[in-house]
Amino acid sequence: MVEETLAAKLLEYFGSDLLVLSGTGVASLVVFRSKASSLLRLVPSMDEDDVEIGVEKVANQIVRDVQESLVQDKNYHARVDMDTALDCVSSTLLSLLSKVSTKLDHTLPAALIGNIVTNAISGRFTTLQIALGVVLNRKGLIEQFHEFLASCSYDEVLRFKASAAAAAVSNASLRRHGISGQGYLSVTISMQGFHHRMRKMKGSFPRTLSQCY
Repeated sequence: MVEETLAAKLLEYFGSDLLVLSGTGVASLVVFRSKASSLLRLVPSMDEDDVEIGVEKVANQIVRDVQESLVQDKNYHARVDMDTALDCVSSTLLSLLSKVSTKLDHTLPAALIGNIVTNAISGRFTTLQIALGVVLNRKGLIEQFHEFLASCSYDEVLRFKASAAAAAVSNASLRRHGISGQGYLSVTISMQGFHHRMRKMKGSFPRTLSQCY
């Protein structure tokens, strides 16, 4: 009431030279009409529709990022580090997460969130999800984490182990014939090495993703 009375008195005194700008929930602004254009800058307000449009644009870009980043590589990888964990993650999503919190700025939690989103979009298990499934080891735990999309399925872990065992046999055969098996070992891992790395990783994960499996 005091504000309205004061504004009315000022308008009465200065007449049309004075401009009173008011809005719901905010204090009124009183400026001279001749100075208003140089002192004030009007910007459009963002309503719910604008937010919804912005969210949809970001979501569409994340989907495109994931589709473009998917590599048609059916081999299992024997090592996973931060770069590998982030390879399949949308750069748009990573930028968004970094704005939400510094704890999500290209960190392990951001990598996990990104891999979950990638799996949800593509329907394919990521290298990090398979690594987590292998580290969990027990069927019950794997399936529980799989429900959260944090890890791969138990069946996928079995497929990984079968692939690792097959690679070990292939490499042994190649060595008997004097042929290097390095090309196989870069993407798969022998069962002996697999169990050795698992024992080491149980004491260090997730402080490091190096040699995860």
